[in-house]
Amino acid sequence: MKKALLNFKTLLLVCLLIAVGGANAWAADNVTNISNIVSGQKYYICSSNTLGTYYLKLASTSLSSSVKGTGVEDKANANIFVFDGNGSSWTIKIDGTDYYLSLKNGDDKGKVQIVKSAANFTLSNQTKNQTNLIRISKGSYSIQLNSDMTKAPNFGSYANTQKDVWLEPVESSSTKTATTLTFPQNSFTFSTTDDLTSFKGQTATLTAGEETLTGKDITYSKTGDDIFSSFDESTGKLALNGNAGTATVTATFAGDGTYAENSASYTLTVVDPNKKEVTFDFSTMGYKNAQVVSSVTKDGISIKLTKGTNNEAKYYTKDNTLRVYTGAIMSFTAPEGYNISEISYGFKGEGSLTVTEGKWETPTWTGNAHAVTFTCTANIRIKTVTIKLVAITPEATSETLNFIAHDKDGLYYATFSSSKDVVFPHDIVKVYGVSVTNGKVSRNALTNYVYSVTDATAGEDKDGTIEGYYVPANTGVLVVSLKNTAPYYFPQTTETTTLPDNQLKPASENGGIFTAENGYKYYKLAYNNYDEKTGLGFYWGADNGGAFSVKAGTAYLAVPESDATAKGFSFDGSTTGINGTNVANNEPKTIYNLNGQRMNNLTQPGLYIVNGKKVVIRK
Repeated sequence: MKKALLNFKTLLLVCLLIAVGGANAWAADNVTNISNIVSGQKYYICSSNTLGTYYLKLASTSLSSSVKGTGVEDKANANIFVFDGNGSSWTIKIDGTDYYLSLKNGDDKGKVQIVKSAANFTLSNQTKNQTNLIRISKGSYSIQLNSDMTKAPNFGSYANTQKDVWLEPVESSSTKTATTLTFPQNSFTFSTTDDLTSFKGQTATLTAGEETLTGKDITYSKTGDDIFSSFDESTGKLALNGNAGTATVTATFAGDGTYAENSASYTLTVVDPNKKEVTFDFSTMGYKNAQVVSSVTKDGISIKLTKGTNNEAKYYTKDNTLRVYTGAIMSFTAPEGYNISEISYGFKGEGSLTVTEGKWETPTWTGNAHAVTFTCTANIRIKTVTIKLVAITPEATSETLNFIAHDKDGLYYATFSSSKDVVFPHDIVKVYGVSVTNGKVSRNALTNYVYSVTDATAGEDKDGTIEGYYVPANTGVLVVSLKNTAPYYFPQTTETTTLPDNQLKPASENGGIFTAENGYKYYKLAYNNYDEKTGLGFYWGADNGGAFSVKAGTAYLAVPESDATAKGFSFDGSTTGINGTNVANNEPKTIYNLNGQRMNNLTQPGLYIVNGKKVVIRK
């Protein structure tokens, strides 16, 4: 009877263990003692609660400071880890990647870290309820499975109050055919100024020896959501949104009954050439304990600290922080050519600061300033400060208009518009408004005056004054030039200028098709015969005089239908279609020599430009 009772109790204990640990929890080859871990061996990380046995599955296998560690029941969906070390000291590499498993030395429930360099873990044997387990620790925290049955099973950084783990050796894949998964290119670096629409991602290729395997299920994952506008997990096709940042795209083949699993990744980096980021980590600057810190400089950024109410700022090795006291002033200054767009503090505890400009939401300041000053309103401890810079784009003092169109007399033509007021020099160009009245097209000359411009080296006397034509912002004009390029300048002050009759409309800032209005026909500067470059003038840009696409910085002619009596008007006097009339110049007689110098009369023999036309004066 006693023997039967003993057997019943034993059976009950076995059943209990199975219920707690799952059917496979105590298979003979599971590792529950650190002395049985083989360096270089691949393992699953496992644990259990009353709901079952779970394997660690990383939400991503790319570089991340915090990634979810999901508990999955099917080890085919779990990650494989390579353990290297001996005794109690081990590193854990994520199989199929160049990254390692790490752990936040703090409460990071349901999350672990993925790092570039190997992180050292301390492993120890644990016995609980007559069950042998392994504790994988980093500092005061360990990789454990949460024991809260109301929540999804997750592995993460816990303060040794949850479920410890064991290791399950990965079955030898020698019976399966080895595979290789590759991308055509391992990394890409783009600039935010590049045309990113052409990059659609890469497709991974799966091979077994010399054979390319087709029809296999390859899935794709990514990190760096900020730089993507779309991503297809089944094909790896993607679109970039133009934001700066980094990302990793990973292709995974889970394996099947014949072929072994494999994975491959490539990296994407989008760089903003006008921005950079600098981090001050005070623990790495070689300060001694209680050392006074009054200023520090890195990569051209300077931080100055003035004494608070009682104490100067000091660095303490006890908690690796810079201690700044009540009343202290912290001043940040950017290097030449940059402004500060963001300052982010890494506090230990709370941060009590005030600032008079920008936006301050602890622990981050945002704005746009060359220098930023904080006042400390209570004692604070700072571990790090990260400063983001943005390049200051100097205001242009002049730009150049390039001409393509020209007539048989060798004069160059262009329509023009700008979001800024500009001045064209009179010795090179003439500037016109264009209008159509009663079927007659007129070029209406602007009057030239002397203007002060932002370029101090401009002008005949190099004093920053230009005699020329003032074109207000967002105004379309016609520019006629003696040369195929012409500079234009920016006035120092805004002028009130009334243009002569003008039906030219400016293109939008980014160009494209403008919005047509009822009752108008629309013309563009063009040749009547493009191949022969003849008949330069204004012509319909679309069927029936409808809207068309215009380039940024140009202009188009909007003519009321009652006056739009021709499909086109040529500067040489010919017309195209309907009933058109010649183009007329409504301007006083203007005379230039070939050097661009304005002349009062034609008394001397030579070649001159009179109202835009070449005139020869003979003896």
